[in-house]
Amino acid sequence: MKNLFKVMFLAIFSLAIFSCTVPEAGISTTSNSETSKGTQLSTPANLKIEFDSTSDTIKLSWDHVLLAEKYLVFRAIGSENSPWIQIGDTTENGATPTNYDDLDINRNSTYYYRVMALSYNYENTNLDYKVGNDEVTDYRVGSSDRFIESAYSEVVSVVTSGVTVIDQFTAPVNVRYVRTAEGGIFVKWNEDYLVKAKGGTFTVRLEDSTGTANVGTATIEGLNTFEYSETNANTNYWLNITNIPSGTFRVGVYAKTTGSIASSAITYATDAVTQYAAIATAPNASATDGLFNNKVLVSWNKVDGANAYYVYRSNATTGLYDQIAAVTNVASYNDVYGNVYYEDTTVAENTKYTYKVYAANTVTARVSTFGTATVLVGRAQTDNSNFSLTRIQIGTVGANQVRMSFNKITDAASYEVYRSYNGADSNYVLTTAVQAPPTSPSLVYTFTDTVVAADYPTVTSVSNTIVNHSFTYRVLAKDTNGMVIVVSATSVASYVDLAIPTVSVDKTTNPGRVSWTGVTLSATGSFTIRRLTDVEYNALGVMNNDFATAGALVTTTAFDATSFDDPAWAGLANGTYHYIVKATDGNSVSYGVRAVTKP
Repeated sequence: MKNLFKVMFLAIFSLAIFSCTVPEAGISTTSNSETSKGTQLSTPANLKIEFDSTSDTIKLSWDHVLLAEKYLVFRAIGSENSPWIQIGDTTENGATPTNYDDLDINRNSTYYYRVMALSYNYENTNLDYKVGNDEVTDYRVGSSDRFIESAYSEVVSVVTSGVTVIDQFTAPVNVRYVRTAEGGIFVKWNEDYLVKAKGGTFTVRLEDSTGTANVGTATIEGLNTFEYSETNANTNYWLNITNIPSGTFRVGVYAKTTGSIASSAITYATDAVTQYAAIATAPNASATDGLFNNKVLVSWNKVDGANAYYVYRSNATTGLYDQIAAVTNVASYNDVYGNVYYEDTTVAENTKYTYKVYAANTVTARVSTFGTATVLVGRAQTDNSNFSLTRIQIGTVGANQVRMSFNKITDAASYEVYRSYNGADSNYVLTTAVQAPPTSPSLVYTFTDTVVAADYPTVTSVSNTIVNHSFTYRVLAKDTNGMVIVVSATSVASYVDLAIPTVSVDKTTNPGRVSWTGVTLSATGSFTIRRLTDVEYNALGVMNNDFATAGALVTTTAFDATSFDDPAWAGLANGTYHYIVKATDGNSVSYGVRAVTKP
């Protein structure tokens, strides 16, 4: 047993002596070994070199070294005694490849290469990069003499003289684009290592096109072109163009000339891109100022190229404008007046607001600027059933005129008269009705509105002949500050285009004879005469509505009659009487009136 322990002791002692033996510096070994200076890696072996004339690339490969973390590649040009410069390493995404492609080469040159391995105990934060003998690189841990690299591999070389290298970049591959929210395009293509190695750049070209039929590989000559350069070929194979011109373009990409290498052919995306012009017209808004008691109606001009409108309203709290509506429904389009409208029902009574609108096209993603804001507008405090148009008369003051009267509104400083050709709220327009001086002592206010053919428009024509057409009127009463005190209830009037009869009543030669002139009827027409007392006439409301029951019927005559004797004249009590002659011809009517006092 003692002899066995002696043998084991001698074996362990001999092994320890052998492991402490330090090889001379710079001597290559065939396996990893531990020294006082650290781990000495094996030398990379079986270094091979190949020149690829089709891609102008020198390819290197070697055998893997145990415990190597990365490999450093060094190159000398022209001679093995030329300066050796590290041109790259092979660490990539945590892997340790044992090959390297040198793309930065020229014709008629001789290149020498060698490779060094670095061990796994290499740490960037504890690495002292030392340069000796000009550009020969040495790596050690910190300031110590601990080697962490292998010896250099054997040297291999290759000559590029006599071999044709590429003198033109290859056309970009897989060019495509997407539209961006900013109104531009994002263009992308596949990475090209040769362009990257040569420090080249790419250019995106937009060429005018009439459509996708022109998309191909040939360059279109004689058309407008727009170019945008990508400036960092080392990292980017895309270009974001924030804004492009209006028109239809095909999108191409090519690698630009650099050094002795010519530009590549251009490659086009499959589809052309169409950029629509920004909407040039801004919608200028207007709004009803107290015309309705429960809403404000905002309207603006219809804009060509727009299919949506966005309505904003002032916010008294923030001082900003808030979006309150997106109008896309064609039912909100008023084709008669060529405008669009929106009813804001979220307004408060007697409160002022400001509105503004912009137009957009949701298909082409183009918008206009904001139109001018409206003046401050509000809504009426309330409808007032007592504020009514006490009398609307047609044909009593002249052709094409409507006369309306109402009693003075307390605290009112001004009045505005609005008319709608069909009663729709969206068709009310402010008239230029003329106010007559108020009459005393009741202070009755009277306005006369002259209606022209354009006030009865249609989509196809704005000059239709108006035949017995009904209009609706609303009157606003405003205080000294321009605030709406009250708005009248809607009243209906009938507009006629027949001439108005000029009526006279004879009291002497033929007492009670009613005569008329100034109107000619067709054979189907007729005249109707009614007699009203002064009280009955003053109580007369809408002529078309009340005529048939007002006062007493005198007669209905033929179309060609010009006079009629009132058989009841002799028996009438003394007083003032009003004779109204109604001319009827188909759907057209007019009224003439004459007041006469008996005896």
